[in-house]
Amino acid sequence: MSDKVYYKVLLVDDDENFSVSLQHRADTYYGLDLCLCKCWEDAQKELSNKNKFLEWDAIILDANCVYKKGESADLGFLTLALGELRELFGLYGSSIPWYVLTAGAGEKVDKKDFNSTMTTIKRYTRDNDSWGELLYFKNDIDEDKLFQSIAEVAPKRTRNQIKQQYQEVFDAMEDFLSSNDENVMIEILTALHFPESRIDFNPDKEYNRLRKILESLFHSANQIGLLPDEFLTKEGQRNLTDASRYMAGKDPKHVQFRYGDKGEYIFPPIIADSVSNILSVTNTGSHIEVRQSNLLFGYALQLCDVIVWFCDYAKSHSDKEANLAKCKPLKNEADAELKQKPLFEEYEGKTFPLEYDKDNDVFYCGYCLLKRNQKEENVGKMVKLSGVVKNNNLGLPFKKFTCFATKVEVIELE
Repeated sequence: MSDKVYYKVLLVDDDENFSVSLQHRADTYYGLDLCLCKCWEDAQKELSNKNKFLEWDAIILDANCVYKKGESADLGFLTLALGELRELFGLYGSSIPWYVLTAGAGEKVDKKDFNSTMTTIKRYTRDNDSWGELLYFKNDIDEDKLFQSIAEVAPKRTRNQIKQQYQEVFDAMEDFLSSNDENVMIEILTALHFPESRIDFNPDKEYNRLRKILESLFHSANQIGLLPDEFLTKEGQRNLTDASRYMAGKDPKHVQFRYGDKGEYIFPPIIADSVSNILSVTNTGSHIEVRQSNLLFGYALQLCDVIVWFCDYAKSHSDKEANLAKCKPLKNEADAELKQKPLFEEYEGKTFPLEYDKDNDVFYCGYCLLKRNQKEENVGKMVKLSGVVKNNNLGLPFKKFTCFATKVEVIELE
């Protein structure tokens, strides 16, 4: 993990030989990752959706370049490219600082045509005060001025301030999550730290996007064997609640596998609690009536901690075969235990101490399940069971109980 911050710059120039030396200088001295596209058609692919678009910190355009593959360089390129760039700014609700780097008028470009083109493009909306000068010429002095300008502008962009402040989080996301997940987190953290950006920010819509980030995290866990394929549904989606329980070392409710032996886990308790809370509040059936900004921000910050923890853990537990070896089937264990359980008739009219499984909210006596309306203060007291019938509920956590008592009477001992 490097402490050096690089800023991505899209260079559109058909002179590949010129760009090679330019790329080296931009990287070495200014921390700019200069990516070359030899025509606007290629550049469009790098700006083709919002996630790709948001990756760029600046765009450099050659005035006399190629619009489409197979065409010749032409000054008309610049007005066409800027027209489409302006449309992208409107479509994505965000703009990228852009600059023109040109050889100027000369043997290939008529001076009158060049001046006319420059006059035209200066009319395009551009944040000159924040972005700096528009036009630079292809010589060592101007090229360095351009790189210096970008290197000063890029860190001030809101997006990059967030990435710098949460560098550990976004380094981890780069290793294990998608660019879309990164953009969602940036948007939420931007709303947290820059309240003026909340004009179109609807916190209620962000909860599901937080849940999607957790889903991506579980996908990464699956890729290295920390989460078995059995936690995928037929549609390829993840059973997030059961996945969370598996990684927390608890018995899943629907998937017949657990992680390791009792007491073993992947998620330590504090991470397990954070994941469980996030899943609960982001569930479409959540009973939270008003999910406001501060609540969202709190869960987003918890998710940041989960992401950083997961990155460290995953890097030190990358052996897929060893990870999958910790997956233990619940079904066989339960069936073997079932053979040792007493028949349900043995509970009718008998007295037993009342027990309670807090994790699953289950009251029981031995292998006999009770109604949930028992009182916790009676736990440990002797109760008499009657109306005992066979338990036909095969789902977890009820599967281990052979019978169900319809009536429970607390016995007061003298």
